[in-house]
Amino acid sequence: MDGGLKIHDVVTKGRVKMSGIKRKQVDDVEDPVVGKLNKSGVARKICTRRKLSSTPESQHNIGANKAKESGQEQSGQQKQTCKGQRQVDDGSIPPSPFELKFQLPGGLRQIAYDKYRVIMANTGKQLQRVWLKLEQPKLLEITGAQLQCSFRDDAAIGCAVLSAVVRLLQQEETSMYKKHGSNEKHWRNFMPPEFSDMVLGSEELGITSEVRDMFLGQHMGSMVEYSRMIMVPSRGAGYWSLYMWDMKDMTVHVFDPVCTNNDPEVMWAVHGGFIKKIGKALNTCRDVLFTSWKVDFEDFPEEFFVIEENPSVSSDSGFYIVHYMRWFDDQNIIHPVSKRAAKHLRRTLPYELLMMRGNKGRIPEDVIVKVDLTKK
Repeated sequence: MDGGLKIHDVVTKGRVKMSGIKRKQVDDVEDPVVGKLNKSGVARKICTRRKLSSTPESQHNIGANKAKESGQEQSGQQKQTCKGQRQVDDGSIPPSPFELKFQLPGGLRQIAYDKYRVIMANTGKQLQRVWLKLEQPKLLEITGAQLQCSFRDDAAIGCAVLSAVVRLLQQEETSMYKKHGSNEKHWRNFMPPEFSDMVLGSEELGITSEVRDMFLGQHMGSMVEYSRMIMVPSRGAGYWSLYMWDMKDMTVHVFDPVCTNNDPEVMWAVHGGFIKKIGKALNTCRDVLFTSWKVDFEDFPEEFFVIEENPSVSSDSGFYIVHYMRWFDDQNIIHPVSKRAAKHLRRTLPYELLMMRGNKGRIPEDVIVKVDLTKK
C-alpha cells in the first residue's frame, strides 16, 4: 500500500468490498518493549478493520430480546428514577491524550521487572494475606495467592485482578492529565469488568449503589458522559474481549484477541448478543443516572478490528485488552500488540498494582523498594 492508506473490509448486507481510508499521520514513536514504529504510528503487522453496518441476530444472544418477544416490554413502561441525576450539557468531545502528546507516567518499568521474581517467589502463609486493598469506590481485596495465580505464565487474569488493573489505568489517566497541567475532560472512560459480568449475568440491570459508583463520583477522574471512548471489558465469550463505544463515530469498536482473524459474520455471531445487552444496560444507566444525555447505545454499528499477528491464546486475552485500552488512539493501536507485549504486562503489572495510591494491603517487605536517604 502506498500513500499512507490502510484497508477496511466493509460488510454491507452480506457483501464484502474493499475501501481505502487515509491513515492519520503522527510522529515516530518508540517504546522500550516493542521498539520503533513506522511513520503512521502503527506496527507494520497491526490491523485492518471489518465493519458490519447491519446487525443479524446473534446465535449467542443470551436473553436481551426475551422481554420484547414475550411482550413484556411496552412503550409506556415506567422508567426507573433516582435522586442525584447528573445534568449532561451539550459540548464538544475532548481531544485524545495522543493528540495532546501526553505521555503516561513511567519510571517503574525496570523495578517492576526485578520485583516480579520476588513477588512470584513468595510462599506459605504470606500468600494468604491481603496484598492489595483498595477501598474506593468499593472494597477490593486481593491476596498474594490471587495475584500470583493471575500473573503466572499461561494463567488467565481473574476478574478481581483485572478490576484492580482498571483502577490502575484510571489512576494513570488522572496523573497524566495532572502532570501536563491539563483541564481537559478525559477522552476515555474505563469501565470495570464487573459491569459486563453484572449485565450478562442477569435479565435486567438494577441500578444499585455499586452500579452508580461505576458512572458517578470523584474516584472516577473522568466524566463518562463527556468521554469519547467508553471502554467495557467483557468475558462473555469465555475469554476477555473489549467493546469501545465511540461517541464521535457512533460505532462500537470490537477487539477480540482470540478470534480476531475470523470472518466478520462469525465475529458478530460471537459478540452481537453481548454488545446488544450491554448497550441496553448503558441506556438504562443513562436514563436513571443522567438527564439530557441524548444517545442510544443500542443503535451503534459494530466495527471488528483484525490483528495480523497470530491470535492470542485465551489465557493472554486479558493482557491484550489492557494493551488495547492503553494504546488505541481512535484509529489504530499505537504500539503493536503481540505475545511479547502480553508477557511484558505479566511482568510489570503485579508491582504496579501493589504500588497503587491508596493500597492498604500488607505488601511483603522484600517487595518494597527501600531507599537509603543517607546517600546523596
